Amino acid sequence: MSNSDVTREDVADLISELRSTITRAAAAGRPDIVQRAKDQIERQIGSLAALGAADAQLADAKEALAAAEQALRDLL
Repeated sequence: MSNSDVTREDVADLISELRSTITRAAAAGRPDIVQRAKDQIERQIGSLAALGAADAQLADAKEALAAAEQALRDLL
């Protein structure tokens, strides 16, 4: 595996980090950061699907996306 290869675990870790970023950005009143994290999560959902991720991983990613969308609604 090369360094450029992405695994399902890498994507899941990134989504977890993005979820934390969303929480911190929402608390700081930064909708711009929440929006960027949301956009990244949307891209990662596509990556997970392409990698044949398990339903649980996709569900977690979609929950993170929903949290980002709710944070944006709360901030705007």
